[in-house]
Amino acid sequence: MSRPRQKVKKRRSAARATRTEPTAAQTVVRSLQRAASAADHPLLRRTFAVALAAVGVFCVLALASFNPGDPDFDHAVAPGRIANIGGIVGAYLAGTLWRRLGIAAWLLPLIIFGSALEMTSERGKTPLPLRIAAALLLLFTTSALTALIWPDATLYGLPAGGWVGEVLGDDLMRQYFGIAGVVLLLPVWLLAVYGAIGATALTLAGRAGRQGVSAGARGAWQPFAELGVRL
Repeated sequence: MSRPRQKVKKRRSAARATRTEPTAAQTVVRSLQRAASAADHPLLRRTFAVALAAVGVFCVLALASFNPGDPDFDHAVAPGRIANIGGIVGAYLAGTLWRRLGIAAWLLPLIIFGSALEMTSERGKTPLPLRIAAALLLLFTTSALTALIWPDATLYGLPAGGWVGEVLGDDLMRQYFGIAGVVLLLPVWLLAVYGAIGATALTLAGRAGRQGVSAGARGAWQPFAELGVRL
């Protein structure tokens, strides 16, 4: 065997000897990267979006049919007929959201629908941890603002800001900043809206609003245009 071939074989054997097996952490990271790449498939994204939209519709039905007499984690009642459309799951979900967040509970379906729209978009998406943090911040700041602006308002006999609003709005913000706490919370609330609902949903909402205003303006101007033609 010639010397060049022997050198090539020695190099290959040396490379095999120096090659190390991947650690457990590296294996987990690679598996997560492959799973993330597979989850980014358009069909899979649309499937997740439809599932999220279904969850959002269920939340809307549960919140709309909330009954304070239904059982939940804070209200134990004797077994009987449940008024909530979502059954026992809907009763517990609606009761927990209404008692904790008050009117801000209605933002949860909007956040879910915004996440579903963001999944179907090809634009840059908000990272999931950031979206979850923004959603929690939006819910909490909305409850606090509700308690600050309407401290005596009630819905279904419950505080409009919920338990979170009473703690953050009344006990903290009002005690230390008074009604001026609204000015401090509003910028945080706006940032949370953008992060939780998503740029795609806000863009579509803005486009629909502009089209509605444009159509309304054309409809309002139409009688004057026809009058001008007659004259």
